[in-house]
Amino acid sequence: MADISLSPPYYGGEYSPELTGLSEIDFDIAMMEKSGFNVVRIGNGCWNIIERSKGLFDFSFYHAILKKLSKKNIGVIFSLPIFFPPIWLWAEIGKRGREKAICLSDIEYINFSFYMVKKVIEAFDGYNNILYWETAFPESDDCFCEECRKKFASFLSNKYKGSIERLNFTLNNSAEDVVYSSFEELSEDERGLRLNPHLLIEWRKFRAEESRAFLKTLKGIIKENSKKPFGASFFYDTQNLDKFVSEVDIPSVSYDYCKRDKYFSFFMSYFSTLKLKRYFSCPAFDSCKDYPIERKEKNYHRFRIFFPYLTGAQGNIYWFFRNHHCGSKTECDALLSSEGRPTIHCEEAFRAGKDLEKAADFLNNTRAFPSAALLYSSFSKYFFKIQRNFMISDYDSLIVENFYEPIKRKGIELDIIGGNSDLSGYKILFTPMAVSLEDSLSVKKIENWVREGGIWICGPLSDIRDSDGIKYKRSPFGSIESLTNAYLYHRVYSRKPMNAVWSDGKSFDGFLWYDIFEPSDNDLVVMSDEYKEFSGKSLVRISSLGKGKIILLGTFPSFSDMEKIVDVALSFVKISRLRCSENVWFSSRRGYDDFGREYKGLVLAEYKGKDGSVRLQNAYLDLFSGKMLKGIIKIEPYGVYVLEEVSEK
Repeated sequence: MADISLSPPYYGGEYSPELTGLSEIDFDIAMMEKSGFNVVRIGNGCWNIIERSKGLFDFSFYHAILKKLSKKNIGVIFSLPIFFPPIWLWAEIGKRGREKAICLSDIEYINFSFYMVKKVIEAFDGYNNILYWETAFPESDDCFCEECRKKFASFLSNKYKGSIERLNFTLNNSAEDVVYSSFEELSEDERGLRLNPHLLIEWRKFRAEESRAFLKTLKGIIKENSKKPFGASFFYDTQNLDKFVSEVDIPSVSYDYCKRDKYFSFFMSYFSTLKLKRYFSCPAFDSCKDYPIERKEKNYHRFRIFFPYLTGAQGNIYWFFRNHHCGSKTECDALLSSEGRPTIHCEEAFRAGKDLEKAADFLNNTRAFPSAALLYSSFSKYFFKIQRNFMISDYDSLIVENFYEPIKRKGIELDIIGGNSDLSGYKILFTPMAVSLEDSLSVKKIENWVREGGIWICGPLSDIRDSDGIKYKRSPFGSIESLTNAYLYHRVYSRKPMNAVWSDGKSFDGFLWYDIFEPSDNDLVVMSDEYKEFSGKSLVRISSLGKGKIILLGTFPSFSDMEKIVDVALSFVKISRLRCSENVWFSSRRGYDDFGREYKGLVLAEYKGKDGSVRLQNAYLDLFSGKMLKGIIKIEPYGVYVLEEVSEK
């Protein structure tokens, strides 16, 4: 194949040439070029085209597509058709799964799909414009078939050394009115499995191990047959996401394309820390099903196009290129209508493509170095969903609105991190609702980091369970009490806020959950006299550990009280801050290109759909407009800026 020139940032969309056939491909590619596309994703439904009946292969359609895209220097992410089998295959082996929730215990089907992967790679590996092979992450939690339950029973038998008595005791099965006499009996009890919260946590661990093994096997097959990278697309709240991401060369994050996601900026920031500058953004176009076109505000699409690049992504497969002419995706946002007519989104797509070219060198050669981090724990999210007695119905909203937002409001640049993150570059760490620090950042890692001068804001509801979601036997916490010398007096859930006061006498507003500790000389917040049994007891306290500090939260603070807690943390360390309105996301970036040129600057985005502002201390060049900016600048709703710092000498 002829040499082509492709480099990040990659910008493009989801393309389904099967919908229109070869007669429209030249027109479609012309529109891609006009839009500034340099990559498209194809192949999701190719199995039905390539192998219409068993053993009869025809690759000519995709050869024609790939050749035309290659001539126009457009890269391809080839999506392997593992989870989109032809109807004849279901007829042969019997349908035992459903779209995108294939049963990973169905070895016959999995072998068929791996065979198809080899055939696709054999046919198309010679195309230089294929950037990488991709698969969707195998979602299989919903399958409780007999084979799955048998494999689950075997998984538990291995984990508990063949002792059903040990499993019953550890998972407290007697309290759930289900005591098993054998692992075989467990595999037959689908209802008990679905209802027992401890077994559901084990079930998710079992599914995670199965999925991880699947990805490892698939990666091995690809590496044996191709030198191209292997990628997979994940939803941002996939449990154990950091572990899955480590199994692939290029991960991509899927998020809702049609519905508004008010936490979009938070989760893109989270995903960016998992594999720095080696990830793609890839909207979940399936969410378009049954949703009509919704009017979006000015700059809305441009913001969602650019934001992944601001967090370090290599590429964004943002656009649904052409609407379907029939079926469930007929009326959703796309660049072309099903008839091939440009939609109103084309102008925004064209402008974004041109602006992306202007900022390419800066984005490619810089990265962020935040001094503070906030832990997002997918284990905790599912723990609270399963363990409903905590009355925490929406982990995401609590962590974003009551921790992330007030922290950002203080002008702190913040990383959202997962469990395997390196803490050495951070000065402040927030771990709210980190149920198990065994399953996330290890307590020993955090302890060593604090001893070297780190400031750890811990809680509420952190370090309260082991990695299986089980209570500790000798302490209500794993290590918190021993590290902070804080002795838990009582814990209580309360629908009505319980009054407390800061050490300066000002009112403190907590809510939902209260871990109340014995008083100490280092209390920041204590319970008020309204509650005689709790009066004067500690609710928020601070402890020294080596060169660092631990601020222990016994409750969920209000927005303003969380701001004060951040101020306390900032009194111990020096962190650069940016004065901006609460609706502006920002990141300082710096780096060098291959020739030693230094890049330094700032990226900004308004992410709530309203006017914002930023005070710039230095002079910057706006790479989109070419204007020089300094002082207070206004940020329009969904406005995006890439600013390169310039010397005023």
